[in-house]
Amino acid sequence: MLKTLIIFMPVVTCAFWILIHILEGFRLRSFGNVVTLLIFTALFLFSDSCYTDVRTNWSIITTTGLIAQFATPCIIPIVGSYLRRLRNDPGPHPLQLLWIIAPAALLTSGLLLYFLSGDTAIQQFYADLEAHGSAILKNYKGTTVMLYFISTAMVYRLVIALELLIFIVTGIHDALRDKSKFSHVIGFFFGGKRIHVKGLQLFNIVLLWIVISFKLVLFEQYINDHQWTMALAAILMTIGISAFSYTALFSSKPMVSLKEMMNGWKYNYSIHDREEITERYLDEILEEADDATLRYIQSKTQSVDIIEESEQKEQKTEEVPTIAGHLFEAVADNPEDDSLRARFQHLMVDENLFLLPRLSLNDVAERLHSNKTYVSKMVNNTYNLGFPELINTLRVDYAEQYILNHRNARQDEIATACGFLSASSFNNTFKKITGMTPKMWVANEDRKRERKAD
Repeated sequence: MLKTLIIFMPVVTCAFWILIHILEGFRLRSFGNVVTLLIFTALFLFSDSCYTDVRTNWSIITTTGLIAQFATPCIIPIVGSYLRRLRNDPGPHPLQLLWIIAPAALLTSGLLLYFLSGDTAIQQFYADLEAHGSAILKNYKGTTVMLYFISTAMVYRLVIALELLIFIVTGIHDALRDKSKFSHVIGFFFGGKRIHVKGLQLFNIVLLWIVISFKLVLFEQYINDHQWTMALAAILMTIGISAFSYTALFSSKPMVSLKEMMNGWKYNYSIHDREEITERYLDEILEEADDATLRYIQSKTQSVDIIEESEQKEQKTEEVPTIAGHLFEAVADNPEDDSLRARFQHLMVDENLFLLPRLSLNDVAERLHSNKTYVSKMVNNTYNLGFPELINTLRVDYAEQYILNHRNARQDEIATACGFLSASSFNNTFKKITGMTPKMWVANEDRKRERKAD
């Protein structure tokens, strides 16, 4: 019973992802292609699962086999249409329309030979084949039953092999045209790199059909003797279908990273990580936004700035000097000052000691030949900040200039250059100190410069 459940698991997986795409992916341009592909794949897999499961009788296998005769070859033009949609190519390719001859011919020949042979004769043939193996084929030579077997087994398997060959050739052609490499796939899974959605989907499809083709070249005797091997193949197909179907939810994105896909359910977060998830997706939106979208965001942030400025005018609290102001003021007071504060500021301003990723109060005290307690008190009294807050503020000040001078730098590169241990730590600290994410801050600075230019 367990093996039967596992063998039919790919069919249930297709049905599950059809429902998910109907509920969550209906706005995608590729929605029709994906759902149609999953439906035809489910029809094929249902027939394949019935053939694999020894509990299924030959009457059901024969009926589902005829369905697969038509469904399986249709997968080729549907996959081609889906990949063209990802490339934003208009209309189907003429060869895709021509391929419809294959499923029509297979279904027509299968139905015709089925009715000419009769259900009883076909079931008796498969019973003999199961009992005596391929040796009985010579007894059916020249009969319509033998022609039915050739059409539904041999020719059918040949078509599947041709489909796999087309997938592989298409993959090689697209990889050469897009200058894609297998290292891109490795970088996607293990290096946090982004990859073209089309390339990732083609990779998923080829792997899935390699497993399917492995099963299709096997005959009944091998399947009966290696049921757990077939169960393993079913598990691999389930994983492949899920990988393709989940990636299809990102079809509107030209490129995607594994981290983005892992956070695909945007609103599935707790109250504790809500801010982090929101910032992450806001950064992604800003990264992919066009000029019109950026102008709209700028208009929104401009209205927020006006409100904040009016609120600040109403408040009569004393303005606290910036950290950079403290530093320059102290250095300018007396260049020959050899006090603890002056030496501390020399380390920060001239040597940029704050850029060391794991800088501690002990490290600074040792360089100053002082006690960490004295250094801590000096920092608190001078800057009204604790040592960690001061270091993070200096790093953020440095990061602002670094971002302006390195517009194309990735966030992990910026984080490393500015002394942060990770991109997430950099984002959280930057937002805490400036009130904005790095990308929002850049957009805001650009807007300020545009105002001055006008």
